Amino acid sequence: MKILFLINKAGGGGSERFVLDLAEELKSRGIECVLAYGLEGQLADRARAAGIKTVKLGLKRRDFFSASGRIAELCRSEAIDVIHAQFPRENLYALRSLKYYGRPKVVWTCHWYQAQGIKWRLINKAYAEKLFAAAAVYEGGMQILKENGIPADKVCFINNGVKLPEDAKLSDAAGAAETAGAAEAAEPDVFECCVLSRYSPEKGLDMLLDSIKLLDPDKPFRCTVCGDGGLYGHIGDRIKAEGLEGRVVQAGYLTDAFPVLQGSQLFLSPSYKEGLSLGLLEALAAGLPCVVTDAGASRSVAEDDPRCGICVRPGDAKAFAAAIDRYMNDKDLRLAHSKAAREKAQKYSVRRMADEYIRLYEYGPGGISGGQHEDR
Repeated sequence: MKILFLINKAGGGGSERFVLDLAEELKSRGIECVLAYGLEGQLADRARAAGIKTVKLGLKRRDFFSASGRIAELCRSEAIDVIHAQFPRENLYALRSLKYYGRPKVVWTCHWYQAQGIKWRLINKAYAEKLFAAAAVYEGGMQILKENGIPADKVCFINNGVKLPEDAKLSDAAGAAETAGAAEAAEPDVFECCVLSRYSPEKGLDMLLDSIKLLDPDKPFRCTVCGDGGLYGHIGDRIKAEGLEGRVVQAGYLTDAFPVLQGSQLFLSPSYKEGLSLGLLEALAAGLPCVVTDAGASRSVAEDDPRCGICVRPGDAKAFAAAIDRYMNDKDLRLAHSKAAREKAQKYSVRRMADEYIRLYEYGPGGISGGQHEDR
């Protein structure tokens, strides 16, 4: 079996981490993987470093007619069995490529969940017969896929997975040094929180700052935000203008955030829109309780048995601040939820996720368990 991962932006967000982790796990099992992308970024660099073949293609909107032919030519030359697309546009280009080379199965993983407009619903329905499977990254996402025009028999869900601590390896000494600053800066009397997030409006970083401003200024507190994106400068300007320097630290994009997670006592996810956040799953693996907003699968991750976090309404800075404050003042709760987080993380391993995708590639939605079973 040979898999072509198709994604336009090969950057450093959660979807890109999903692709890299899954491709590396499949490669470790002897399954060949190729990454085809449109825009350079960390994913392309890290895939090459991991020995995964990468091919740059034009995947912009203006490439609508030409992209499908290039994908078909690549699939023919590489003898691709499955095209694994990551977003609606990539899925459409993959399905159109079957007109020129019909051998591959097309599997689409949907990483974000919102109602699509009438044009996209009609497109999804028009190409539905050619689609082999559409995977939501959490159970609730299946209904949204159906509402967006994907037939029910093509839809399934496979929970995202992350490398658990026993599987995780720091890339090298330089990678460890890159992240050590934030972790080693932790002071015993400072309550350390962290966020792993892209700097974009739906991630709620403005609300995060609003909530931190509501915390008791006399309590030593620091939140390290790991990530990059278009709002990086805006958030930095707010930190300076509103006197939050020292309480909010921008660590930038980190190739390995485990040292920061391990140097923290609480994980924060202030998003307005989510699927199943890989940052949140990495926090569970590091044993961090979490304060999250009710976006995507975050509530079920935090509050379903065993409970390991507190969930509030998106945009509610006051409730978000109150949840942070509760963990700051209740060590017993923090320790109990930390233990529960490590327990819950076992459900979300990369190995389990790869098991499911292999079955999906081979048999379609009917061949998997829905994404909720114990590791084999």
